[in-house]
Amino acid sequence: MSVQAAGLSLGYVCLPLLLLLLLFSGAQLSAQNFEGSVIARIDFDPPEQPLPSEELNRLLPLKTGTPLKLEDVRQSLQKLYETGRFADVVIDAVPAGAGGVAIRIATERTYFVGGVSIDGIDDPPNRSQLLTASKLELGTPFAETRATQAIENMQERLQANGFYGAKLLYEVGRNTTTEEASVRFRLEAGKRARF
Repeated sequence: MSVQAAGLSLGYVCLPLLLLLLLFSGAQLSAQNFEGSVIARIDFDPPEQPLPSEELNRLLPLKTGTPLKLEDVRQSLQKLYETGRFADVVIDAVPAGAGGVAIRIATERTYFVGGVSIDGIDDPPNRSQLLTASKLELGTPFAETRATQAIENMQERLQANGFYGAKLLYEVGRNTTTEEASVRFRLEAGKRARF
């Protein structure tokens, strides 16, 4: 489980986008260096993927024993993202002896909101009002940015009810079997403002 505070800076938004661009361009450069080399093996990182290996083999144009083509790398990235099961995909190529190449496909799963709870509520606002304000709907893809946005939304609701010093923290529990992310918010409401 990870615990995050309610602050969000521009760096947390821009850095993942920059890293994604760098990783994608790195995968292209790595593959370009080995284009035409015979694929000796294809490894997934982590080895357990959300899709069965038979489905991955059928889905991907990259095949062991065939020449590496940059177009196949692009199609593989696209096909993996299109499944909706991956939040991030990186394809790397490294020498594998005898002029061959080993392909490493590193993935990060997409998790879906499987539950949202909040502790430490002081009415008003009540639990339902805060959970509605979070806008985290069951079954929708989960990302850390959505949790920080949920905190901002709930803080607006708390401020509208006189809690200007409220602190919200969250924990995320991820279940790799069901691909669900359970989000638990902890509220330290502080004192309500009075006239």
